[in-house]
Amino acid sequence: MPAVSPRRWIAHTLAGWVAGVPLLLGLSMLFEAGGIQHANAPVGIGMGAGIGLLQARALRAAGVRGQAWATATIAGVALPFLVSDLARRLGLPLPYLVYPFAAIGGLLASLLQLRAWPGLRPRARGWIAASTAGWWLACSSVALADLLSHRLHFVGPAGALAYLAIACSGGLLLGMATASMLTRLHPNRA
Repeated sequence: MPAVSPRRWIAHTLAGWVAGVPLLLGLSMLFEAGGIQHANAPVGIGMGAGIGLLQARALRAAGVRGQAWATATIAGVALPFLVSDLARRLGLPLPYLVYPFAAIGGLLASLLQLRAWPGLRPRARGWIAASTAGWWLACSSVALADLLSHRLHFVGPAGALAYLAIACSGGLLLGMATASMLTRLHPNRA
């Protein structure tokens, strides 16, 4: 079974991060149209789907069950956002902490991904650490884009492009953090 190319992994993770943005926007509109106002779940579901589906494509060559990987990623990333929505519906609103929710979602996804790729289990701690750190870094890029757009007053098309470039670097950071573990976590080497 061939190893996963780190370059391929990073490219697919970056593409998944970028694809997650229109997915979460589309889901947000569907939730709003369905009468579910101000839902957080579309963020987790959209980003989890974008990344999970494209990472699954990169893992095909290694014999990883793609559907299981995508499902694990979507479920893990979405869960903190779903809990937040449920708490609000129950009258116990949590503060909206998108960046910590996403990092916790990355941690949960990494735990669920161990079932999709059994070869990860012998080195599970390394994968969980890399994935959680990667998600935290990815979220930090969006936080940085938010901060800079307010401080530097990004305006017009150039401002929008600058914001998107910084925010989209999150996929690159997530890909690099997790790709660093691929050669050590390949099923034939675990």
